Amino acid sequence: MGEAEQLTRREAVGMLELIDAGSRCSDEAGLNRLICSLSGLLCFDHAVCGIARLDGTGGLSDQRIVNISYPQEWLTLYEARGFVRIDPVMRAHFANFSPKIWSDTYEQWGNPRPFLSLAEDFGICEGYSFGAFYQNGDIPFR
Repeated sequence: MGEAEQLTRREAVGMLELIDAGSRCSDEAGLNRLICSLSGLLCFDHAVCGIARLDGTGGLSDQRIVNISYPQEWLTLYEARGFVRIDPVMRAHFANFSPKIWSDTYEQWGNPRPFLSLAEDFGICEGYSFGAFYQNGDIPFR
């Protein structure tokens, strides 16, 4: 086994600052700042947060999208065409609220070419997602 990678002092302080900011995040503007701050740690071009409540059948009964930097036209098209029902990342997400690397998820849950080709037209090709299951209470950031 090789040596474990260690964070530099600056990286460790940056991580602690992100954790602190996350614990104090209480509105959409704060969430936006927090996600943008992650770009110094994780490399990404687009970010969006979705907050939803599941109904008794596993569908979405209430949802809130917080767009950080996704193309708005793509989000509008995604909703209008009901892509949440065929998007492998979303299907996997609701089955298991754990981090997802999209390419791995496509291998496991299917690779709907027309959907993925359309996403690529908007510059959305590869990514990672994370979600958490929130059991009780109102959807935040209303």
